[in-house]
Amino acid sequence: SKRTAKRTPTPKLKKKGPHRFLVTGINAESLKIVSKVEALGGELTSDVFNCTHLMSDTVRRTTKFLSGLSRCQHAVHYKYVLESFKKKTWLDEDDYMLKDTEKEKKFNFSLAESLRRVRSGEKILEDEIDRGMR
Repeated sequence: SKRTAKRTPTPKLKKKGPHRFLVTGINAESLKIVSKVEALGGELTSDVFNCTHLMSDTVRRTTKFLSGLSRCQHAVHYKYVLESFKKKTWLDEDDYMLKDTEKEKKFNFSLAESLRRVRSGEKILEDEIDRGMR
């Protein structure tokens, strides 16, 4: 009798969507961020409604940072791009998530919780953004 091995379908790789970075608080030019982002297939944007990643070096209390935080799926340290470029692939954003315990305490918010809410489709309330601006 003929035995045929049951073929297991090859799992499809999850293709990460586009990386559109809103940059604040760092000099992207001097760090050569632009060319590295583009080499990896991403882009920089100034459109808060079109960004997927907020990139900075720390938590900031600026309109640009807070607007980006309310829209972006990820808030990453700029080292995310530098390390991804070295590895020639986008790395896990969670390993490069912005964290500033001191400022989070000072401004009375959790960056991780805010991002979780944005990812789940919840709107970050205007009064929370106002509180961050005070």
